[in-house]
Amino acid sequence: MNLIWIPLVLGLLAAFSLQPDLWARLGQLWFAPAQLTHDFSKLYGVDAALWNASILFAFNVLLLKITKVEMSGFVYATLFTVLGFSFIGITLINAIPLYLGAWIYDRFSELEFTNIIVVVMMGTSLGPVVNHLLGFTDLGLWRFGLAIISGILCGFYLVPMTKLVYPWHNGFNLYNVGFTTGIIGMVVQVILTTFGMGSSRVVILNDSSHLALDLSAWIVIGGFALIALLNRDITWSAVKQLFQHGGKSPADFWMENPQGVVIFNMALLGALGMGLTLMFGGVINGPILAAVFSMIGFGAFGKHPMNSWAPIAGSALMAIVLGKSLDSSGVMSVILFTSCLAPITLHFGIGWGIVGGALHLLLAPVLGDVHGGLNLYNNGYTAGVVATFLTLTAHILRKDLKLIKK
Repeated sequence: MNLIWIPLVLGLLAAFSLQPDLWARLGQLWFAPAQLTHDFSKLYGVDAALWNASILFAFNVLLLKITKVEMSGFVYATLFTVLGFSFIGITLINAIPLYLGAWIYDRFSELEFTNIIVVVMMGTSLGPVVNHLLGFTDLGLWRFGLAIISGILCGFYLVPMTKLVYPWHNGFNLYNVGFTTGIIGMVVQVILTTFGMGSSRVVILNDSSHLALDLSAWIVIGGFALIALLNRDITWSAVKQLFQHGGKSPADFWMENPQGVVIFNMALLGALGMGLTLMFGGVINGPILAAVFSMIGFGAFGKHPMNSWAPIAGSALMAIVLGKSLDSSGVMSVILFTSCLAPITLHFGIGWGIVGGALHLLLAPVLGDVHGGLNLYNNGYTAGVVATFLTLTAHILRKDLKLIKK
């Protein structure tokens, strides 16, 4: 599937939203400190946020082409997750040191670079580590070296650690890289805090609607729906087969199903995310776009409506019980991100999926402070903890106490 039209659309939307001093604001976006819940559209303008997203997406597509990476479900999940988070923290500038770390790791590893680069591309959620260190101007030029070396180390360490933490949740958290970057971000935060350089989370969200941000998601969703229909390989039996898949990672829908069906599922999940947000009166801003584009991407790798609804419902119910407003971007983005626990639903049962979503909503704000916002994938980190806890609980009940059946 050709994706070059997406950065073109984003660039066009940015042009229609053009405000004075674009390049100055874009420069600030690239080099100023960034962290989780820093909404670029609020800080630097909608046009700068869209240009950043367009440039980063185009670069990543080009990088995959140059390195001859075969398109797969995880590659699509990576591209669109990074696209979403380019609205709230990932930039080309803070991603490059992590890519360098991947390249150095490749020099010492027997793994194919094509496998390494995709994992590190997803792991650019640690980009705020680079920006955070660049902000210590009292260090003078030394801050550049410190920022670059820290980014390289994060990229170098990311690949082996991603494989090692996977057995903790056994594939029931689709955001395994997010779980990994959460652990790394926590360690980095502790080290920096020890030397008086820790990150303190500050929430900055755009609370105003903007047509260009709305369209950036709806055009991708509509485009995917059109591409799916033009493929003419969508049948009810094929859709039903995909919707019966448990989704446990690695669940490569792209390689296992007709492409039209997978693209249709990606569009459907994106529409679900946008629809829920708008239904409860929410604003389409950076965090919501991060959640929606992630849902679109993982529609090719583990997620579909039939396994995603239970954790989403569980987190929404917990939000209501706690008196949280569903029109809040912070709350709704977490609710949408709980779809990363989708594999739990069809494997353990609907009740487990609902409980997983409820626990996720409780833990996400707390764990976000542990890494100081230096890891953008806080929901992947949270889901890793939740999935590990639930699978261990299920194991105890099934194997040790024999209270429930498989």
